[in-house]
Amino acid sequence: MPRLVRSLLTRSSTLRDTMVGIPSKPLATLFLLSRAFGSTAARTAAERLHIGNMNTKVLGASYAVRGPVLDRALELQHELSDNPGSLPFDEIVQCNIGNPQSLGQLPLSFHRQVLSLIMAPELLSDANLPMTSKLFNADTIERAKRYAASVPSMGAYTHSQGIHLVREEIKEFIEARDGVGVVDPEQIFLTNGASEGVRITMQCMMRQGDNDNDGVLVPIPQYPLYSASCALMNGALVPYYLAEESGWGLGASITTSPSTTAAASTTAA
Repeated sequence: MPRLVRSLLTRSSTLRDTMVGIPSKPLATLFLLSRAFGSTAARTAAERLHIGNMNTKVLGASYAVRGPVLDRALELQHELSDNPGSLPFDEIVQCNIGNPQSLGQLPLSFHRQVLSLIMAPELLSDANLPMTSKLFNADTIERAKRYAASVPSMGAYTHSQGIHLVREEIKEFIEARDGVGVVDPEQIFLTNGASEGVRITMQCMMRQGDNDNDGVLVPIPQYPLYSASCALMNGALVPYYLAEESGWGLGASITTSPSTTAAASTTAA
């Protein structure tokens, strides 16, 4: 272990007294960093991370949207860039993920304009507001002012559930759209994209014991996030197909198809 880190760890009580407002978590971080970046000579092969001692669940997971097909597509893209005309085509369209803006779809300008004003709060100052009003619509400026006033700074940490003002707006949207009565904003959790929300939900639903093997019903074709998450969480993907004749809804095949029946028979109830 490096001398500095060892010294810091032996004086942890002093550190806690002097580092006002800083929890003891940095000490654990320093210890982990010392293991990861310490002297190579002092570490044995068993301590180093390699393919033989990695988490087997990670090794068993696959994420097809970034697999060999995409790797080959990137190789061909480099070939086209370095040697134009060397291939019997001149363009590659990547369809491995839903990415419409890469194919020319224009973004929603309102969100980006609001974000730009929050990132540059000086544009909302009284001195610059006349100029800003010529570049941005009034509703964009009003929304940016509301968000800027709801947080100490754009770079500051917010509540773990998300900014309260945004959750209030989501509450009002759900109430107006779904007619479900009063929605409690304290029951709304914001995530960094849909994928994180899916992972958190699956972690809550699926048991993690060595003898547990919960099945997750997933429509096919599926986004690889679901199959990869099942592998990481010791679960089983239970595939089923949507019925075209019923508007791509759930059909009888969900309980009668051989693949669904076979997969379900290997999972815990």
